Amino acid sequence: MIRRKRTIAYVDGFNLYHAVGDLGANYLKWLDLRALTVAFAPRSDHDMVQVVYFTAYAHWRPESSARHAIYVAALQAKGITAHLGRFKARSRQCRACGARWTDHEEKESDVSLGITMVRDAMQARYDRALLFTRDSDLVPAVRMARDVSSSADILIISPEWHRKPSELITTAGGRGHHRFLRRIHLERALLPAEVCCDGGNSRVQRPAAYDPPRTDQ
Repeated sequence: MIRRKRTIAYVDGFNLYHAVGDLGANYLKWLDLRALTVAFAPRSDHDMVQVVYFTAYAHWRPESSARHAIYVAALQAKGITAHLGRFKARSRQCRACGARWTDHEEKESDVSLGITMVRDAMQARYDRALLFTRDSDLVPAVRMARDVSSSADILIISPEWHRKPSELITTAGGRGHHRFLRRIHLERALLPAEVCCDGGNSRVQRPAAYDPPRTDQ
């Protein structure tokens, strides 16, 4: 009997969030990541072992953070593993006028993603890794994952409306190790308006900001 190949998807949450935001269609942010990722894993011989989502809450933006928490709860109800990083506040100053302001920098998410992908490669947990990102900071992690598991196949998934992440693709093995994320993939992978949680004992309601456009207008 031929063993089915194991696939794990690693999703760079903010990279995907901003890419989807560039389409100007907020309803596409209410994504079912499991449905999205399986579109890139042949069902004939692949099993999606795990989908891992890396992100952080922007606590200084209460409304955005609340929507984000609702989304994470919906993903977890769908069996997605969420790894939460953090933001670090940094004081900035304009060199020209001396004005000061507080900026926020995401910490831990990309590092956590890289470490997790390499660890899983070392433990031979996957035959194929789907990496949803354009972040070249993950090049060392991709290189190391391939070094520790020569049989592991890494596929870079990047949005077609942005420039291809050439360095990531080259490190993963070249052109054959890249697929475009297209808008149609997003349209076909939206969560329902309500998501059941806790075995059906509670529900997560889609935030109004993510409601799709009405079709009767």
